[in-house]
Amino acid sequence: MRAQLASAMGEPLLKIGDIEDVLGFKDWGIKADDAVEKALVSRPELSAQRKRVEYAKTNLSLEKKGLTPDLSASAGYGLYGSALFDDNEWSAKLSINIPIIDGGLTKSKVEGAQADLVTADAEMESLSNSVILEVRKAWQSLNEAKETLTASMEAERYAKETYDLADGRYKAGVGNSLEISDAIESYAAAQAETVLSLYKCKEARLDLEKAIGGLDNEDK
Repeated sequence: MRAQLASAMGEPLLKIGDIEDVLGFKDWGIKADDAVEKALVSRPELSAQRKRVEYAKTNLSLEKKGLTPDLSASAGYGLYGSALFDDNEWSAKLSINIPIIDGGLTKSKVEGAQADLVTADAEMESLSNSVILEVRKAWQSLNEAKETLTASMEAERYAKETYDLADGRYKAGVGNSLEISDAIESYAAAQAETVLSLYKCKEARLDLEKAIGGLDNEDK
């Protein structure tokens, strides 16, 4: 550590500069429910599953038409004869097609389509629950990481005050090199812990972003 190097060099007052937040962590105060709502809209696998459900519904609707009578109508104007007073008249036709017995094939197809829809709905519910759980866990991890960062920054502030006090005592001739070396080492350790906490916060935010499925520009 830098404090050990300072002691070895006989320079207990070797300065420790403030550590820059090179991680660029920016606090993100999104609520858990908002994060879940965004995920349910943005996650691509949920969008794909919704399309499977819609396809299953459409397929079931089409298969059911095989069991539904088909009603059709047509009309036309007919010319009869060639003389001036021959009858000419409109004609109309109404027809209905009723499905004949097909050995239960149509019914089987409908039942199969119904089963496919039930399966698609169940998969959608399962996937949604999985995404919700993932988002809430990531959100909780981010908040815990931010709490740890707050504690680390407070510990660093206290270590800096201790270092400043030891530095002043040493310069006034009432302190010793061991005291200032210990203060430097403690301050350096506190700074290192802050950097680690910053990294964990950034990592936790990225995990939450991934769980949500991406962010809108205003969230970045």
